[in-house]
Amino acid sequence: AGVRPAAFGYEKVLVAPQPGGLRFVKASSPTPKGPVAVDLRFDGPKPSGTVTLPAGLTGDFEWQGVRTVLKEGVNAI
Repeated sequence: AGVRPAAFGYEKVLVAPQPGGLRFVKASSPTPKGPVAVDLRFDGPKPSGTVTLPAGLTGDFEWQGVRTVLKEGVNAI
């Protein structure tokens, strides 16, 4: 699902999926602040779906070198 820490102790997170030939990714990754949930489809030029961050966690979503800011809660991609 491409979830990894972007700062020490998961103070920020980076979600950079690498789906290969997959058409969708639905996964949850634990962090000290709670789970990061990824629910994405890859059936067009850009992914679509949601990335949900727990309270107190922010980060970035990266796709093909372009970063988008993620806030706590549900983020539409």
